[in-house]
Amino acid sequence: MLHSYWTGLAWRADSSWSGVLPARARRELERRTFAGIPHDKIVQKPGREIVRLAAQRLFGRFGRLQNIPLLRADELNRAHDTFVARRLRPDAGYDAVAAPIGASRRTFERARQLGLKTVLDVTSAYHRVYRDIIRDEAGRMPAWASTLEDALTAFGKPRGDDVELSAADLVVAPSAFVADTLRHANLERKPVVIPYGCPDALPRSDAAARPKRDRLKVLFVGSLTQAKGLSYMFEAIEQTRSIVDVTVVGGLRTRQCRALNDALAKVRWFAHLPHADILRLMAECDVLIHPSLSEGMALVVGEAMSRACPVIVTPNAGNEFLVRDGESGIVVPIRDAVAIERALVGLAHDRDRLAWMSRNAQARAAAYSDAAYGNAFCQAMTAAFK
Repeated sequence: MLHSYWTGLAWRADSSWSGVLPARARRELERRTFAGIPHDKIVQKPGREIVRLAAQRLFGRFGRLQNIPLLRADELNRAHDTFVARRLRPDAGYDAVAAPIGASRRTFERARQLGLKTVLDVTSAYHRVYRDIIRDEAGRMPAWASTLEDALTAFGKPRGDDVELSAADLVVAPSAFVADTLRHANLERKPVVIPYGCPDALPRSDAAARPKRDRLKVLFVGSLTQAKGLSYMFEAIEQTRSIVDVTVVGGLRTRQCRALNDALAKVRWFAHLPHADILRLMAECDVLIHPSLSEGMALVVGEAMSRACPVIVTPNAGNEFLVRDGESGIVVPIRDAVAIERALVGLAHDRDRLAWMSRNAQARAAAYSDAAYGNAFCQAMTAAFK
């Protein structure tokens, strides 16, 4: 089914450079491996992405890359779109082209010229809905608004999302939340919802055998922006400080948010951790909190559940297929610190229920594998184009 996979940078785990590069650089590159795709099917143009990664390490921690047009994520997406469009050929042997939103406008234009079907992968909420959520949040929480600066600035730039949506023969969304926001795009056909896969569950001792500590080990992993609902999480943590130990993993978007700086000073915080270390941390913690205001489908939720770590999430985190409220996790409304507090208190005081939810979480994650995602994607294309 797969003819070729085109990307910016694809790293080979068996590369001869692995023994030469510093461990930190090697770990970063290993995040860009595609183990399930034969290397001879991968087409890449890595130059600008390598420069971006190097620039991030040198001086890009706090959004400064946004001031370098050639290294902005949106510019990289446009460049990749152009790269693919220029190389599509009428006799190459493929019948359809699938691309992510924000990086498909020129590709789809060329595909239509060649008579190819087009599949759009919509990875986040419809842009006008997301804009309204973020602008509303900046007004509600001015003390945290500086963490939303990148998003607020991006709203003033032209977007091609609607053009890409109208050019797609098939629209795929990772969650019902995203699909629901696309109602505002007035699509001719309903998007097909296909949840992302979760990592394979690692063998581990029975989740119920986790040490019954006096304090609940709580974890947050993600970008440190108010779009993740940070203020509500930290408010709940402040109210439950006597019964929780909190670890936060995520990089700063700005150093100018005093409310965030003060909150981080009261928890264990890692700006960056290798992915393998994050997975190990998930296996050690009792619960992951992810109270996002808008997300396509939070991958960290599936990762945590695969490590038998139940979750506290909002409906807007896009994990409605994975998280069964009260069984594999707890679903709370957005912007509701009290609901998060109640969830933490309930889990801290009922460790038998926590152990039961841990087992359920791991079992639920196992039902959503990468292979299952791929099969569902292929089935959706077959049904749409038959």
